[in-house]
Amino acid sequence: MRKKASFANRLTDIKENHKFQNDGKWADKVEDPTKGIRHIVTEIKDQHSVKYVYVWHTLAGYWGGVRPGVTEMDHYDSKMTYPVSSPGVESNEPCDAFNSIVKTGLGLVNPEKVYNFYNELHSYLTLAGIDGVKVE
Repeated sequence: MRKKASFANRLTDIKENHKFQNDGKWADKVEDPTKGIRHIVTEIKDQHSVKYVYVWHTLAGYWGGVRPGVTEMDHYDSKMTYPVSSPGVESNEPCDAFNSIVKTGLGLVNPEKVYNFYNELHSYLTLAGIDGVKVE
């Protein structure tokens, strides 16, 4: 049986989580760039002759946005919002991702802090060797 994506997950830190450290093995998160995303990007570029590495993220940072109340994200003053779907959207394009955030909410960064959010996120990715970002 195929596992269904969880669109209720929220961003809890600008930096990568354990899935991108220690070659993807479960471990406590460590503050060591040699074991994180920079290591992965360097390996991709050096060992596979890849010139550019791009990443993707949603406009809200992650499927469910930013998690309010998490120490690493507190300075963005995010709040939970609960979007309402229009009848037209529901009849023309049902979507698991949208249905999930209608039910569980979307953590949005305070509009006055959104520049800092993207600047910190994209600066970190740049330091990790990421060459570009697709945001949607």
